[in-house]
Amino acid sequence: MPTLKTAICPPTMMKQPHNGHYGVVLQLPGTRRLDFSRALCLATEFLTSYQGHTAAAYRRDLADFFRRCGIDRIDPLDARRVDLARYLQDLQQIGLTPATIARRLVALRGYYNYCVDENVLPTSPAARIKTRRQRSQTIIRALSLTDQARLLGASDAHGPRMSALTWLLASTGLRISEACSARIEDLQLPGGQPWLDVTCKGNVRRSVPLAEPAQRRIATLIAGRDNGPLFATRTGKALDRHSAARTMGSLAADLDLGPFSPHVLRH
Repeated sequence: MPTLKTAICPPTMMKQPHNGHYGVVLQLPGTRRLDFSRALCLATEFLTSYQGHTAAAYRRDLADFFRRCGIDRIDPLDARRVDLARYLQDLQQIGLTPATIARRLVALRGYYNYCVDENVLPTSPAARIKTRRQRSQTIIRALSLTDQARLLGASDAHGPRMSALTWLLASTGLRISEACSARIEDLQLPGGQPWLDVTCKGNVRRSVPLAEPAQRRIATLIAGRDNGPLFATRTGKALDRHSAARTMGSLAADLDLGPFSPHVLRH
């Protein structure tokens, strides 16, 4: 995988300041003779429109495509529709899921649309390429009320942080990433119903009501703190969603609840 760093764009190519956190420069071994500077600069500018997980995913997607262009010795700005189609077909052959391939195409389509908008390309090579996402026949798994009660009891026994997190997920339908990124300042505690403001998928802000059991456990968790991550580690940083999911999965395994993901608490 290529290395990603901040792209430095010449003034003539840079129309607005870019966010260095989402800039890209790809160091491709064995491709020094290829000049990707303009394509990389445009990628940097394109990524400034996104934040968080979306920006990180699109950055990886573009990096992988640019790596392929380096192997094929094609400037990304010279790529044709057939080049993109072959790239997507190869992704299918190596076993990437239809959802991942579809997201790669969305990233490429957005990038080339940006190039067209900036008058760098007359048309987008990704304009008429489509992917078909297979319809899922998977039955959405949900815990029974009995199993959910057992998991909530196990989380209470584990500790205040896991207790508050599990009750919050079970009573609001939040994603674990949304819960872990919440901050104490996002709590709204008026005289009536308490609320929690969270940043959801698509960078949309949303307010969710807190049921009394969840609110009580959150109050115990944050006692003595008035700012910072709602679910903080010993170092004061926000609890990593992957670490939280592993801990919750371990509790579920001890209870013999079968294949488990925190997402089942949303159903």
